[in-house]
Amino acid sequence: MQSESNRIDWLTIGQLGVGVVSCLISFLLAGMLFLLGGQVMLNPGTTAADYVVFFLLAGLSAGVGVLNIPSVVLAVRSVGGRTTDLKIRIGTYQLAYYAVLTVPLILLLGHLISQSSLAWLVLPFLNFLALLLPIWWIIEFGRRNLSSGSPQRSWGLVSVSLSITPIVVILVEFFFLILVVLAVLLVLGSQPVWMERFNQLVIQFNQGEINPAFAQTLLMSAFESPLVVMVLFFTVGLLMPLIEELLKPLGLWVLRKKVLSPAEGFSAGLICGAGFALMESAVLIAQSGGESWAQMVLLRIATSILHITASGLVGWGLACAWQQKSIKRFLLALLAATAVHGVWNSLAILSALLPYLTGASQPTFVSAIPVGLTMLVLFSILVGLSVVLFRTNRRLQVEPAKVDVSLQSPPPRV
Repeated sequence: MQSESNRIDWLTIGQLGVGVVSCLISFLLAGMLFLLGGQVMLNPGTTAADYVVFFLLAGLSAGVGVLNIPSVVLAVRSVGGRTTDLKIRIGTYQLAYYAVLTVPLILLLGHLISQSSLAWLVLPFLNFLALLLPIWWIIEFGRRNLSSGSPQRSWGLVSVSLSITPIVVILVEFFFLILVVLAVLLVLGSQPVWMERFNQLVIQFNQGEINPAFAQTLLMSAFESPLVVMVLFFTVGLLMPLIEELLKPLGLWVLRKKVLSPAEGFSAGLICGAGFALMESAVLIAQSGGESWAQMVLLRIATSILHITASGLVGWGLACAWQQKSIKRFLLALLAATAVHGVWNSLAILSALLPYLTGASQPTFVSAIPVGLTMLVLFSILVGLSVVLFRTNRRLQVEPAKVDVSLQSPPPRV
């Protein structure tokens, strides 16, 4: 029978394996994307957007590799018997606060660089910093003065959230998206008008040349169908948010057998949401090729608050469920996170579809009113999430003491 000191910590071994593999793949992928971007850049007739996307993705991959290094180092120390259960250093929040003050300067510099010939070289670094620093501050703001567990646990969650969670979320969402699309196609295909349109699309596809005007007409006709609009809002407003809120704290699910306080669950959830937000934001910005870079970064920072706060609430609910053997708080937290996420997604889609739904070919004052109201509601949600983050932190600062007292054994009789 193995003694407690000689027992193999498979969780640490797994953390080490995930970190090492993620580092190797990230740095290798960064090198390949950099070379590919250079090759595209040298091709005649290419625009900056054609090759900057590869350099932005290369910068993301390199950044992910760097962020996995602390997890690897701490896991190695733990395997070697060196303690990693260190207290959170005082001043982490202050350090994040001073770091985030540099974001406006980074945005200004990045905006200027994105319009120059040096965008491919400098923008990847600035892009990663502009996204990382606000996310870091949101984490520290949400977990300040809270028990967050050991640094090894925190960096392990970072590693999982950057390396495994996005892949799992994409695969699950893609699977359900295929099912939804097939169901819609089956329903529309039973209608003679749509059957004829699908036949024309198949003929053009087989000929290897799809008419852009026909494709645009087909898309516009789809948006005029109540079924398509209903399914679209169901997918982005309920299905996808539910999948993401369940899977974003994937690293936290691994810690189920650990005794986590609600404060530790909340802090771990913040980290899980942050890793997902960083990956999603960086990929979406890279797809734009650096165009309207500063505006997109600001938009993604706002979305990061949504992802981080929602995951923090779900993490808190999970810790409460595991500690108190009741899933009521978890279900309420999951419902709240999914609802807010779904409303956010639905309003974002609605603002993009309003010109098509109203039939306004050119923006006018009247047509801009619904868009303005939508933006106002999104801003109100953002303010509300910030308040929730602040109040949850204040509440959890005093809650652990109550929990610890309830878990302690009664004092011995004198």
